Amino acid sequence: MPRRALIVDDNAANRELMAVMLQRLGFVGVGVADGASARAIVERESFDVVFLDLKLANGCGIDLAKEVRSRPWGARVPLVAVSGVSPEEGAHLVRPGGFDAFLAKPFSFADLEKTIEALLTKDG
Repeated sequence: MPRRALIVDDNAANRELMAVMLQRLGFVGVGVADGASARAIVERESFDVVFLDLKLANGCGIDLAKEVRSRPWGARVPLVAVSGVSPEEGAHLVRPGGFDAFLAKPFSFADLEKTIEALLTKDG
């Protein structure tokens, strides 16, 4: 059974591209465009990894991270902050925001693969 990844990004092209990249890594990517959709889906479903854009058009990825962490499955799921901010700025947001990793936009397939490998190795 393939692993599932939630992709929260208000840019449709970014969601679609990440879903294709994740499929190459053996994941099924489920994309949503906003905080309301993300909240609704995490109420019903669980995921193996969650990618949250930090700057959504109608919300904040950090707030969503807290909501994911409150789910029964959320304490153990890797959360990846995704943003166009600099890697240095992103690094300062990761731990306080409850994230396990930061992925700076634009990112390559190799960047995504390296991030997932590090998270899965960490989880054992």
